[in-house]
Amino acid sequence: MSRCRSELQRLSGWVCLCSVFALLSALGLSAEPALGAQAQATTGEPGTELRIDADEGLEWQRGEQVVIARGNARAVRGDLAVQARELRALYRDNPGGKSEIFRVIADGAVRLSTSGQTAFGGHAVYEVADDRLLLTGGDRVKLISDRNEITADRSLEYWPKANRLVATGNAVAIQPDRQIYGDTITAYFAKGADGKSELSTADADGNVKVVTATETIFSDRGNYDAKSGIATVEGSVKIFRGNDRLDGCRGQMDFNSGVSKLFACEQPQPSSGRVRGRIQLKSGSGG
Repeated sequence: MSRCRSELQRLSGWVCLCSVFALLSALGLSAEPALGAQAQATTGEPGTELRIDADEGLEWQRGEQVVIARGNARAVRGDLAVQARELRALYRDNPGGKSEIFRVIADGAVRLSTSGQTAFGGHAVYEVADDRLLLTGGDRVKLISDRNEITADRSLEYWPKANRLVATGNAVAIQPDRQIYGDTITAYFAKGADGKSELSTADADGNVKVVTATETIFSDRGNYDAKSGIATVEGSVKIFRGNDRLDGCRGQMDFNSGVSKLFACEQPQPSSGRVRGRIQLKSGSGG
């Protein structure tokens, strides 16, 4: 106990971490002072444990049932790490009568990293049992994975174990040679040959736009398969290539071959659902 007091004298204005350690013991956690002013807490079995550490220390608020980590705070579970200026770990009693941390809230310069992916935002909430993280705040929330980048105005909702991400609010998925826009983009990731996480498929809904070096495609919704390089779009499809324009109800673009296909709408009368195109032809210069 005297060692704890001497270590914590450097943390003026903090609740004594000895009391926090008593709480962590009650929660089934273990904790010990680290070098300098750092404090650390650990819970769970190896591989599934939730570890929390911070440069300035940990504060226990009994009435609110929360442990607060401040100063380059970090929470780690498996290969998922959440880092921020401040972390709040909320706990409760489970049906077995034991206390458990069920939610981690991150504020300020939030950085999420897992399996070769890194996400940035201003605020995050991680639901431990659901393995679900909601990232908001900042100019635009962003996730970077290998050569892929996904950003949005409103939020990124991420399930690390399922490798699924939902970007909401003027969402953009960027690859080296194409960009996919939509009100909402749902992306699925998978490990590539090099073990890094990479985009597998993406679904876009609402005000969809696909931009390449040669074409711009507009539609109501779309799907992109990264392995095949094929994008399928549906609903009020418009394809622009230079001054040329094609209109239809469903389109398919093969980014590997550069071939685009446009299909007619399904209508009771064949003539009413025809594909339309406007092609600009250059006139010859001969006399």
